[in-house]
Amino acid sequence: MANSKVVIKDNLPNERKNFKLQTTLCSICNNESTGIHFGAEACGSCSAFFRRSVVMGKIYTYHSVYCKSENKWKKCRACRLQKCYEMGMIKSAVQNKRDAIGKQSKQGIIAREINRKNTLSKIINNNEINNSYLKSSIYNSLNLSQSNLDNKFDIKNENILDELYRKYQNLKDDRKLLYTEKCSVKLFDDHTNLEPTELNDLSECLYLLWRIEPRLILKFISTNKYINCLHPEEKLKIYKYFIPIFQALEEPYLTWINGGINLNLWMMANKKYINISKIDEYFSSQNVFNCLNLDKDTTVKLFISSFSNALEFVGKVMAEYNINEYEFVFLIALLLFEPTIPNIREETIYYLQKLRNDVFNDMYCYEKYKNHCTNVDVRIGNIIMILSGVKIHTKTVINNLHILRNFSIQPKNKLFDMDTLFFL
Repeated sequence: MANSKVVIKDNLPNERKNFKLQTTLCSICNNESTGIHFGAEACGSCSAFFRRSVVMGKIYTYHSVYCKSENKWKKCRACRLQKCYEMGMIKSAVQNKRDAIGKQSKQGIIAREINRKNTLSKIINNNEINNSYLKSSIYNSLNLSQSNLDNKFDIKNENILDELYRKYQNLKDDRKLLYTEKCSVKLFDDHTNLEPTELNDLSECLYLLWRIEPRLILKFISTNKYINCLHPEEKLKIYKYFIPIFQALEEPYLTWINGGINLNLWMMANKKYINISKIDEYFSSQNVFNCLNLDKDTTVKLFISSFSNALEFVGKVMAEYNINEYEFVFLIALLLFEPTIPNIREETIYYLQKLRNDVFNDMYCYEKYKNHCTNVDVRIGNIIMILSGVKIHTKTVINNLHILRNFSIQPKNKLFDMDTLFFL
């Protein structure tokens, strides 16, 4: 019996020691965790940092390169905030008017529910980083949204789609300023957009487009606060992927909303339109054909085929589902936050996927509570299917750009190097 008591006493310290070793660690800095905060296991310091950054709208920049993981919470603020997002912290779980001290049991419930969805999305992302990922991610996200977010998601908080929608309005304002050909009172009217006009000079139009558009898209990406926290090299990769596929998405949309489908017109980003019924007239200028080794009939057939296919597979589908501008911005977000862009870092993949998950949540709430859609899953699924036609048209866009550049119709632009464009 004595020996038995000795064994018990000897084991007690080991048991206590083992128990202490099993203490949960903060997923951001590896210090001792105080529980689930905003959807991730975190200590009080990191959770306070995340909440302060969200409430105050802080935008941090990298010092030089990514901080080493062993720096823990002493790493630069940009890296620390990115790590918070990567580990599953949810911006929407932060309540701006919440008291600094107090019980928030509802917040914990919301954070845990959304964290389960983010964990599932990361597992899917690790196993299926390819083009087939898009469809499965859509329905996984929608199913989780319908069961968890009906009564818990605070739609009053600022979301990613609202920010992107504002940036797109800024892009249209910049275009109105740079492409308007005459001084008018409409330049000072914030409620008017650039008016459509018929194309006169193809060479001049293309020169303006490829002198101005790459810089506007660069501004559109670099001023986005959700992209700005990334390393400059990562932002450049996103830019190279985004610019041709954005054109393939936007031009059919502009054509449709300006009545171009019924009138057999094609609208470009500068609101210049081509009448497809008389497209040969736009290629009659000697300036266009002075270096062109193709005959006019062949050239016209190439571009008619391109425009017709884009209207058939993209523009008419948009018209069929009658998408509005906010839903169009949703498609922009899916292209901008594409996690399968070649050669991006693993941490960028996780971050872009996290943004995508938030975008799905934002869109679900918009369709249900603002657009009052009766079948949200089907509506969002139909909208996303438009991207299949966009990706097909993107190949044609890149081919057309090569033709225009190789035959000196389109001026060369070092900012827009087509040889380095990414396409999935």
